[in-house]
Amino acid sequence: MVKPNNQFNVPLGIYLAKYKAAAPDEISKRCNLPYGGGRFSVVYMGNSYTVSYPGYEIELQGEALYSDCLKNETAASRLVLLHHLVSGTHAAFTGSYLAYRDIPWGSLYNPNFTGKCISRLARKFGDRIDVFKAAIAKLPATEAPGIGDFAADIEVMPGLYMRFILWSGEAEDGIAPAAQILFSDNFPAAFTAEDIVGVADEAIRQLTIDN
Repeated sequence: MVKPNNQFNVPLGIYLAKYKAAAPDEISKRCNLPYGGGRFSVVYMGNSYTVSYPGYEIELQGEALYSDCLKNETAASRLVLLHHLVSGTHAAFTGSYLAYRDIPWGSLYNPNFTGKCISRLARKFGDRIDVFKAAIAKLPATEAPGIGDFAADIEVMPGLYMRFILWSGEAEDGIAPAAQILFSDNFPAAFTAEDIVGVADEAIRQLTIDN
């Protein structure tokens, strides 16, 4: 299981060195990613990429489904993916979902996650569920019926899901819109608690483009 270690405060070069020092076959097996011709095949947020080894050059294959979140050298998602390749592990999804605070070390970062992701999702879409439905249709997502006023499961990588849930609230009764974000129970094997904040933040960013 991946543990947090203030990865975002560690120079990128250190993780690039770890990536280059790892055996590509070991990365391929551990992360369940196809490897050949010096490149990994990665699907992230619905887009197909190749990632070079040992150079860590990322190329989009075809047209972006919605937004190319790995498109530049400073994109946070590039660092999240690098962390996954260096220390993440593929695990099967057993059908259960976890709140962020229930993820290992999640309680430590929960205030940051709540403010940066959950509260932002509620403010942006809680009283605009129709807009959210239109936006979510552009991502690799499926509706999760019978949960909240609307819920959808977003596939971040094959077999790794985030569940976004919205409640519209009742203005006349003073009940504000609310949201929740849950994670498939294999998420902690793939990403640290710190990186999960970045994954959710990127999904919300994509949803808010043009919205």
